[in-house]
Amino acid sequence: MRLRRLSIVFSDHLANISAVRVVKRDPLIMRRVRDAETVVINGEGSIHDGRPSSRSLLAIAAVATQSGKPVHLVNTTRAGLGPADFRVLRGLDRIVVREPVSSRYLKAHVLPHELGADAAWTFLQEVAPALRNAGPCVGSTDRILVTGGAVQTSSRLRAALHAVTGEIWYLRVDAADERHLAALEHLDLSGVIDAVSECSGRPERLLPHIREFGHVLSGRHHLNLFAYYLGIPVTVLCGNTHKNEGTREGFEAAGDDIFRLARKNGLEEICS
Repeated sequence: MRLRRLSIVFSDHLANISAVRVVKRDPLIMRRVRDAETVVINGEGSIHDGRPSSRSLLAIAAVATQSGKPVHLVNTTRAGLGPADFRVLRGLDRIVVREPVSSRYLKAHVLPHELGADAAWTFLQEVAPALRNAGPCVGSTDRILVTGGAVQTSSRLRAALHAVTGEIWYLRVDAADERHLAALEHLDLSGVIDAVSECSGRPERLLPHIREFGHVLSGRHHLNLFAYYLGIPVTVLCGNTHKNEGTREGFEAAGDDIFRLARKNGLEEICS
């Protein structure tokens, strides 16, 4: 069986154009849909509130369904969907959400789905099994790793940091962090870690850096997840959806069963 993971992110100027029409005009996507026996869409990130990236993923799902292909939408968070979004989702063969808040949301709309966990749990178990619950390195308990998040406001970040004491370092991930760093200049940060240069495309390389801290204060979903895996305490800052809170709830409820739930996103289960 040939399986295709398909995703496309639209630029903002396409936000008001029919995404389905745009997808149908893309020869690469249409060829991949046509050649696939099953279309698997990684909903990584979130499908919510009519964002262009959300619309593009749902458009691919709609086109694949119209082409008669089985469609699995996995590893996703859901919120703020409209009637057109639900029409697409009801035509899919399988939906896996990655945290319980999204599951309750879809249950409230009577939409069949499965509750899983973020696929990153499986990734971490495969690449760093020895670091599960390893905790912080010796001497790191008073150090705090901080990062905002794409929409985390700097004022909220400042307020959260007023409640902590210790040596504060900032993790810079993307351009949004420059705004947060500028707002935190008065705090006399101990240093900045650049995630992109430290990881070099290998997210697991960030794990040793996280272990150098005794606490993580973060609005970034995957940094929180990595800290949970390591057994390091996390203070969760709100993001643009409920994914941060939902991931914490799912982790605390599932324990080690989180790895089985994460495999619901995998091709092994989809092919079985």
